[in-house]
Amino acid sequence: MYTIRVRLVEKRVVDFLFMLIELFSLALTAEALRVKIDRKLALYKGVGQYLPIFHVEGDVPTNYFCMDR
Repeated sequence: MYTIRVRLVEKRVVDFLFMLIELFSLALTAEALRVKIDRKLALYKGVGQYLPIFHVEGDVPTNYFCMDR
């Protein structure tokens, strides 16, 4: 009877340790994804700053190449 209780306690301890390992690995994965997303956002944040802006003055000619007259 004593050996059965010891095995049950050992199983619970082992299960608890596995749970801790799994939670820790999930936290590391979430942190790695957060860092990756932050890097991408920082990269894309400055993309539109240096694009040239074109202003059109006057009449814009119509291109009838693709349209039937």
